[in-house]
Amino acid sequence: MFDKLLNSLVAMAPVACVAGILLAAGFRRNRVVWLLSLLALDAWGWTSSGRELLIALIAPALALWISVRPERPLLSPRNLILAVLTGLLIWFAGSFGESGIGRLRSWHVNADSWPAGLGTISLLYFAAAFVCSLHWFQRRGAADLGASAALACAALAAVPSAAAASTAWLTLGAGLAVTGVLIQAFRMAFMDALTGLPNRRALDEELARSEGRLVVAMVDVDHFKKFNDRHGHDAGDVVLRRVAQTLRRCRGGHAFRYGGEEFSILFAHGDIDRVCEALDITRKRIQETRVRLGSGRLPSSRPQAVRKGARQGEVHVTVSIGLAGRDGNTTHPQLLIEAADKALYKAKKAGRNRVVVAA
Repeated sequence: MFDKLLNSLVAMAPVACVAGILLAAGFRRNRVVWLLSLLALDAWGWTSSGRELLIALIAPALALWISVRPERPLLSPRNLILAVLTGLLIWFAGSFGESGIGRLRSWHVNADSWPAGLGTISLLYFAAAFVCSLHWFQRRGAADLGASAALACAALAAVPSAAAASTAWLTLGAGLAVTGVLIQAFRMAFMDALTGLPNRRALDEELARSEGRLVVAMVDVDHFKKFNDRHGHDAGDVVLRRVAQTLRRCRGGHAFRYGGEEFSILFAHGDIDRVCEALDITRKRIQETRVRLGSGRLPSSRPQAVRKGARQGEVHVTVSIGLAGRDGNTTHPQLLIEAADKALYKAKKAGRNRVVVAA
């Protein structure tokens, strides 16, 4: 049973690598493209016996170098130079000579010189995996996490005692890299990068699947254009993130970034009176939240930017909310959005910082 699984993974290696390279290139994850190309090269080196062993040393060294370098366009001059150098190294590997290959093999396989029985290739791959994990920690990109997992699998494939399953490990690594790219692609399509909330496309998908009772709330940050003009767009981004954090905590609701300074909250099977109460609590939380801007100081030429009672460098914002609900499937979701928008307009016209229910 295990042998069949192992053989299946070995057979899938080319497909996994090619699929990962195409996906990563399509979503402009250029570092992943290069790393997967090197894994494919490494898989070829390990499945061959003899002079291609040097290729298996070239691949992890290049993987470590690519991991520590900034990500560049796929066909940038430096990347093209890298491709040419890789080709020259492969040619050099082909003319290395059997005696030199023998010395290289004994140097790598001799595990007494390395911790935990690891060889040179494993250590290089583990170092590259560590660097990619740092990229993930800084940017939280799933593609970086997938690349780190793929490199760790490549390191395990290069352990001298695991030579029989090396290609299977590389196939698993390519699959993990593909998974990371797909997860990041999903986040790019359905998540708002600034606030971390699902975006309008995700809202449309959710509305299309909704059935039965539904309450929709539209939320808008009051005087946001004036706020941006006064404090700058960076300060506006800080406010939007804080508002999004508070909306995410709204009881019984699922918050979305609708666009600009506007948000939407869906309440599936919610009673409109309870929803109105929960939204009013959320509105008060936003009103009471102090938002610290930048280094804590506002431009000295605009002291009027700080509201009376607020400390220097901190501001308050408010939101207006309109909501509409339905009891069954008789009302199309888009009509609910329009009704909630009209209620939001009424809330703004009535003085802002309030919740208004559609008639």
